[in-house]
Amino acid sequence: MWIIARHLRVCRKTIQKVFEQQDQGLAVTQESYRNKDFDVFDWDEIERELHQATPMNVLVHELREQHQMDISYMNFYREVRRRFPAKKTVTLRKVHQPAEKVEVDFCNGIDIY
Repeated sequence: MWIIARHLRVCRKTIQKVFEQQDQGLAVTQESYRNKDFDVFDWDEIERELHQATPMNVLVHELREQHQMDISYMNFYREVRRRFPAKKTVTLRKVHQPAEKVEVDFCNGIDIY
């Protein structure tokens, strides 16, 4: 069981509960294990705050006070990553012919011998 839990990044006791529910013939869905306390938050506002580079621990602290809830940082972090998956970074390529341009990066503190 711990191999499954490790692969899925969940607690082994959660896996044990799922197996027990299946043995009892109960339907197990992903929704049944989602934290429904997070549905009261304004996720559009949270997304705006995150785009403005507001630290996530500050958001958690404000939400705890605003909603009078005891939420952990890790659970909030996981919910944010679930709702807003990381986007791939964009790379800019400059296309030019060989020997057409020279670009030099200057850096202080690196000794070149």
